[in-house]
Amino acid sequence: MPAASGPKVKRWERTGDRVPAFVERWGPTPFYMTLGLMTAGVVGLSLAWLPLSGLAVFVALFGYMGVSDLRQTRHAIMRNFPVLGRLRYFFESVRPELRQYFVESDQEENPYSRMKRSII
Repeated sequence: MPAASGPKVKRWERTGDRVPAFVERWGPTPFYMTLGLMTAGVVGLSLAWLPLSGLAVFVALFGYMGVSDLRQTRHAIMRNFPVLGRLRYFFESVRPELRQYFVESDQEENPYSRMKRSII
């Protein structure tokens, strides 16, 4: 008789200790489903109330970014996680500024401390 090991959990339902569950489930198929639902919703709302046509532009840009991410071959992260993968590269680009203003202390000298820079 096998030992009871608790309830079985599907791989995509586990959150692990690194990635939230919605990111694990995100990919090309959920992206296309989300884009389709958003497009249908925005078109329906725009027909009912014309000022929501600005939201249609946002959905169109979201869709264009996602489809271009899925078709590119340079970055696997952007291909596997359309639009969400762009956030990773955005935060990588602003990391030095965030570190400089929020993590570094005033006395750390790299190459000059903040106090010396303010004097100069």
